[in-house]
Amino acid sequence: MAAKGTPEQHLYGSPVYAGRPVDEIAIEVVIAAGESVSETFDFYNFKTLSLEIPATFTGDTITFLGSMEYTEDATHMLDCYNGSKGEINIKVVPGSICNPEDGQLYGLKNMRYLKLRSGTSGTPVPQAAAATIRISRLG
Repeated sequence: MAAKGTPEQHLYGSPVYAGRPVDEIAIEVVIAAGESVSETFDFYNFKTLSLEIPATFTGDTITFLGSMEYTEDATHMLDCYNGSKGEINIKVVPGSICNPEDGQLYGLKNMRYLKLRSGTSGTPVPQAAAATIRISRLG
């Protein structure tokens, strides 16, 4: 169901950060080669969101599909818009960590499940190679 990151080995071989297991503060989500939408991930209890974008990422924008309930076929995943009727998006730079501006993702706060999309709903951008995006949820 939800994507999980692989714990990293930190000082003394401990896979923790600030007393919390790494897979509780970061997950990895994949957009497959030839696709523009990721697998579904559980957004529950995310306080902040940072995206580590691989150098091979195709495009410069990430938008979101969301749902308040999980279904295996993702039939309830809808495009996410803000109060100004604009798609919620993050401008990204391949090979970097991208942090949204304060309030930029406010419209996602009530979503339980999300998918990432490279590009927009009108112009999705298929990935040339599988893109593994690491998402932090420190709060």
